[in-house]
Amino acid sequence: MVRLTNHLEFLLAEHDCVVIPGIGGFVMRTLPSVYNKEEHSFSPMRKEIVFNCKLTHTDGLLVSSYAKIYGKVSEEAQTMVEEDVAELEAALNQCGKVSLGSIGTLARGEEGQLIFTTGNVDTLGSDTYDLPTFSIPALPPTDKKAERLQQKKDAAHAGRHKWLAPVIVAAAISAGLIWYMALPEKQQEETAFSTPPVEVSTPVEVEEKVKEEVIKEKEVIREAKKETISATKKTELEAKGSDAAKKGKYYVVIGSFPIEKKALTALKAYKRSGGKPNAGVLHRDGRYRVYAGNYAARADANAALAQIRRDMRYKDAWLFISK
Repeated sequence: MVRLTNHLEFLLAEHDCVVIPGIGGFVMRTLPSVYNKEEHSFSPMRKEIVFNCKLTHTDGLLVSSYAKIYGKVSEEAQTMVEEDVAELEAALNQCGKVSLGSIGTLARGEEGQLIFTTGNVDTLGSDTYDLPTFSIPALPPTDKKAERLQQKKDAAHAGRHKWLAPVIVAAAISAGLIWYMALPEKQQEETAFSTPPVEVSTPVEVEEKVKEEVIKEKEVIREAKKETISATKKTELEAKGSDAAKKGKYYVVIGSFPIEKKALTALKAYKRSGGKPNAGVLHRDGRYRVYAGNYAARADANAALAQIRRDMRYKDAWLFISK
C-alpha cells in the first residue's frame, strides 16, 4: 500500500484529479482568499483535497504512472494497480481505517461508506500555494468629537488674525495725525509745504524732447550696424585670403567618416603615430575626411599619396580634389 500512496502523492502534485479504480477519486479544489472581519485576518488562495466516492471508473493515471516508473507494459501495470487496490480494500475491511501519507486517511463508516480526512496538502507541491494566514491589527477608532473641537479651535485662531492688519494700519495713521496736530501752527505750515517746487514742462516741450532722444538712438544704432558689417567683411576677406594661402587644392585622404567626432579621433591617432603636423579634417558634402596633407600641385599630391601608401595602415589612401 506504500507503493500506491507514493504514486497518489506524485500524481496529485501534477493533476487535479486522480482515481483509485473501484474506490473513488481524489480531487484538488481551489479555494479563494478569505477575509475574516472579526479577527482581521486574511487567508490567501489555497487548495484542499476532497474525496468523491462516485468517481470509481479508472482514468488511467495510476496505470500510466506504474508503467513509467517500473518499466512495465500497460497490462502488467494494470495488474499491479489491481493488487494494490485489493490490499487497500482488505486493510479497510480489517482495520476500518488506513493512512495515505500526506494526502490524509480513509475510514469505513458504520454504514459501510468511505470517510476521508484530509492531511497536509502543502507538501504536495508549489501549486498548492503554501501561503499562511496572516493578521493585521485594526486601527483604534478616532474620536470624532475631539477632532471637530480641534477644527473649531483652528478656525477661531485663524479668524482672530484677520482683523489684526487693519488695526495696525489704523493705529499707525492715528499716531501720525496725533503727532501732526501736536506741532505748533507755524511748524505745521513749514512741514506741509517744505517740498521744493518741481519744474513742470508743457506737453509740447515733452514731445520735442522725446523726438530728439529717439533720433539720437536711431543714429547710434545705425553707426553700430555699419561698424559691425565692415568688421565682419574684413574678417571674412582675411580668412579667405589666409585659407587660400595655406591650403592647396589636392588632399591626400586616409579616412572618411559621417560623424565629426570619429574623424577627430582618427586624426589624433594618425598624429600620435608620427603623422604630419599639417594633417587635418576637411568637411565636404556631408562627410568628414581626414587628410595627411594638402598640396597646390597635383604632382606633389601624387608623390605624397604614393609615399603614404607604402604604410600598410594607409594602403587605401586616395586623392580628393577640392573645387
